[in-house]
Amino acid sequence: MTGPYGPPGAPQRGTAAQRPPTGYRGDPGPAGPRRRSGKLPWLIGALVLLVVAAAVAFVGFVSPGLLVRPELDATSVQQGVQQTLRTSYRLGAVQSVRCPAGQVADPGSSFECQVDLGGERKSVPVTVRDSSGVYEVGYPR
Repeated sequence: MTGPYGPPGAPQRGTAAQRPPTGYRGDPGPAGPRRRSGKLPWLIGALVLLVVAAAVAFVGFVSPGLLVRPELDATSVQQGVQQTLRTSYRLGAVQSVRCPAGQVADPGSSFECQVDLGGERKSVPVTVRDSSGVYEVGYPR
């Protein structure tokens, strides 16, 4: 059986009046230059991001080191406290000094060191004076 457009499954040929106008869905439109969405914009974006990250890391950690906070060396502070107590305060019975580790060299910050003075445990206040690590040792209490 044949229909108005020929037998079923046969290729259909129609006149220009039977074809839908261009611009309908599924119509690829006129053939022209194809626009490629290449990898170049992504590559440029990644490169810019890498440069910005490197600049932030350099300024934050290397020069001038805005994100780095210098810490006091606990062993050096312990030796300095012991020396100050013996020489400046003339306390010859200093047996041991224990200061907490990880103290940041922030001007005005303070912490306590534990000192054994002649078998008696005392607390010694230490105050940071500047960011280069200068500190002041208080009298034991």
